[in-house]
Amino acid sequence: MAGIDLTNFLMHGSYIGIAAVLLASGFGLPLPEDIPLLVAGLLCYHEKAYLPIMLPVVFISIMLGDGVMFYIGRRYGGNVPKIPIIGRYATKKRMEWAQVHFSEHSGKTLFIARFLPGVRAACFLTAGALHTPYWKFLLFDGMAGLLSIPLWVMAGYFGAQQFEEIRKAAMWVQIVTVAIAIVLVGGFIVWKVVRKRNADSNQ
Repeated sequence: MAGIDLTNFLMHGSYIGIAAVLLASGFGLPLPEDIPLLVAGLLCYHEKAYLPIMLPVVFISIMLGDGVMFYIGRRYGGNVPKIPIIGRYATKKRMEWAQVHFSEHSGKTLFIARFLPGVRAACFLTAGALHTPYWKFLLFDGMAGLLSIPLWVMAGYFGAQQFEEIRKAAMWVQIVTVAIAIVLVGGFIVWKVVRKRNADSNQ
């Protein structure tokens, strides 16, 4: 019922409704990000919104929400788990997990975090707490967003006739995006290793 109510709200809210829910999700509230993105595509299909406008709206809304998490992390540091609501999802255990991965692979961790709802907020908060440069946070989170966000919106657009089936199969879309992210990161790591070996051999 919660999903149905949320969908109905979004269908009547157009750009403002979509942006509001995505911002709330980015601020740490337990709202699914995939549903408003699918509905955004559905709205465009039914000509209640325009795709060239909707795509920037959802992208900016998500980036703003992520940026707020980053700022909160920088502002409160290790006290983040004590913050009401946010602390329920950015637990001490998740923050510690994120910190371990940030120690050597901050950029790749930020990139992959966008595809992992369970630890996404904790990673962004940790990035802020560790004083990761804002340009680096924006670069890697933005690249991941440019990959995943249009995918969800276009899934809603092209699958408007089977929207309920798509919503039930959202988990598989998530798996595909994670797989793509892993392949891209793996390719980047291989490229770095090959480049380093070539550099060493030329010395």
